[in-house]
Amino acid sequence: MKQVEKNNHSIGGCCRWLIVALLIGGGVYIALPEMREQVIGGLPFLVLLLCPLMHIFMHRGHGHHHDDNNTNR
Repeated sequence: MKQVEKNNHSIGGCCRWLIVALLIGGGVYIALPEMREQVIGGLPFLVLLLCPLMHIFMHRGHGHHHDDNNTNR
């Protein structure tokens, strides 16, 4: 007998994530007009927090390529 592999990426899993995203989006849409001043006031701090995160994730490979070039010479 052959064992059939089950696919974990079913339609139900995708629908579940879509429903969660729609619920979060709807909550933000409803709450944003009431919290607009707080959100706009916090944007500069969010930009400052984004800078270190971008450096960590976007500059991940720096410094690892120097050893490869020296061994070929």
